[in-house]
Amino acid sequence: MQSWQLWAAAAALFAAITALLTKLGVQSIDAGMATLLRTVVVSIALALVLVSRGQLAWSGLLQLPGSGVLALALSGLATGLSWFCYNRALQLGPVAAVAALDKLSVVLVALLAWLVLGEPLGLKAWIGIVARVQADPALRQQVSEAITADAVAMLAQELGYPVSGSDLLRFSGRTAAGVRVTRIDHPGEYPGRYV
Repeated sequence: MQSWQLWAAAAALFAAITALLTKLGVQSIDAGMATLLRTVVVSIALALVLVSRGQLAWSGLLQLPGSGVLALALSGLATGLSWFCYNRALQLGPVAAVAALDKLSVVLVALLAWLVLGEPLGLKAWIGIVARVQADPALRQQVSEAITADAVAMLAQELGYPVSGSDLLRFSGRTAAGVRVTRIDHPGEYPGRYV
């Protein structure tokens, strides 16, 4: 396993713990106040980490590139809004359902990365789809009932992945997220092909 995968797995673990603890906290505290408290704790904890590593020097902060600071400031704003919405959703709904719906961000990140950064979706998109299908029994049932690659691609498009049946056929024979994608030829799938 590569180091980025370990960090990503740790992030997923802490995100799960965060959801559970936030659900417990917002039962008695307003979502806005909960967001503020979380933000203060995160700020203090990260400041302590940076100080302990000798990375928090004011001279260094003043030399950061403006475009990076702007992007991170906007990211911080988006994080605050995301946390507020998440906290409010946890006040109103069950933690498992809120966390599952929140994971649509994975789909949105892939789509925005494609639109804004020009990152290709091909194989990575299908790996994401396969992982999502593996984690969602209802979606797994829909995919298993789909007859053609185009029908599976339509399900993927409904999830926000801009892929085609042809992309899926090219992915056939590969394994992603512990699932092997296999093309099964069905007579009549492509009229005139089996003559």
